[in-house]
Amino acid sequence: MRVPYFMLFYLTLFIASPLIIFLHELGHSFVALLFTRKRVQMFIGSYGNMEKNYHLQIGKLDIYIEKDITKWRKGLCIHTPTATYYQEILIIVSGPLLPFLFAMLFSINAVIFLGENIVIASVFFLIFSSLSLIYNLIPGKEAIELENGNLTYNDGQLLLNLLKHKKNFDKYVSAINTYNEQKYAEAILLFNNLLKNGFDSQITYRFLITSHMQLNNFNEAKFLIEESIAKYEQDSDDYANAGLTYSRLGLYEEALNLYDKSLEINTLNLNTYNNKGYTLNLLERYDQAIIMFNKALDIDCNYAYAYNNRGLAKIKTGKIEEGLEDMKISIAIDSNNAYCYKNMGIYHFDKLEYQKALEYFERAKELDSTTYKIDEDIEVAKLKLSIIA
Repeated sequence: MRVPYFMLFYLTLFIASPLIIFLHELGHSFVALLFTRKRVQMFIGSYGNMEKNYHLQIGKLDIYIEKDITKWRKGLCIHTPTATYYQEILIIVSGPLLPFLFAMLFSINAVIFLGENIVIASVFFLIFSSLSLIYNLIPGKEAIELENGNLTYNDGQLLLNLLKHKKNFDKYVSAINTYNEQKYAEAILLFNNLLKNGFDSQITYRFLITSHMQLNNFNEAKFLIEESIAKYEQDSDDYANAGLTYSRLGLYEEALNLYDKSLEINTLNLNTYNNKGYTLNLLERYDQAIIMFNKALDIDCNYAYAYNNRGLAKIKTGKIEEGLEDMKISIAIDSNNAYCYKNMGIYHFDKLEYQKALEYFERAKELDSTTYKIDEDIEVAKLKLSIIA
């Protein structure tokens, strides 16, 4: 029986969308395994989330699959860089190319061996995979933030970077590897050398800025941000990082303006909503902050930081039970969320329960020693305890 075209279109789209993502990341992963002979991680439905996902291990390939197939709109392949420039190019190109080749092969076989409905569906699948190929190979300037906070770019931009900077390939790979190993002080030296050797690109600035931010070198980050703004057009994430940097330097109003610029470019920037709300909390503008956290949670209902920050804002506005419930949700989502423990410490400090506050502050520092002003919180709690004693 012949199925109407529109039904075949939507049915094929429903099946093709996640399948293209899967084949895309499989293409990267297979070629990376072939060239590196080292462990490769492949993520379907996330940018590096290993928790609460299906985990398959096939030889040296680890596959992490999001349980909710409707979230299969993104993927990631993490591999050890290869020894040669051309192998890296092949790894990049193989991702968007594999779904297209698969669709072409399927269409040819459908025409030869299968019925009309499958032939039409295969043509739709070929169209979708062709569009995916074109979309992924068009350079995208906006950075992609991974689960661990590292940055990457779409295939087209990664390919363009390689083509533009062939002579600096070895140094570039070394700098990226060092950054991804979270050796930020070393990465700063390497990226600075790239700048001196002519690798004066916005990507270099982005990695330098985020490296300094990771080390709490916010004055240095601010200087680089100002240079980058003068040289390049900024994207939503650039302004978001600038906002957080200014906030950490106590320049709250300037930070809020930068967050607004970030949201003008991308109204769905999750981190911008959360960090703008965080800055509003620091300004004690809690009602406005809650609006920002609500928007962040509308985008991602499992965003732990928005829950704990909203929890503090609610507590400060007298909604104690609601605020504590948000804190509990945050801990349930991410038990290693240092800022949740810090905010719980603030809650107990305000209740004059200084010993409990100190315990929460110390736990926050144990989880993340770079937690904002955590050393000051600990010292103040200890001072209060010494006065009572």
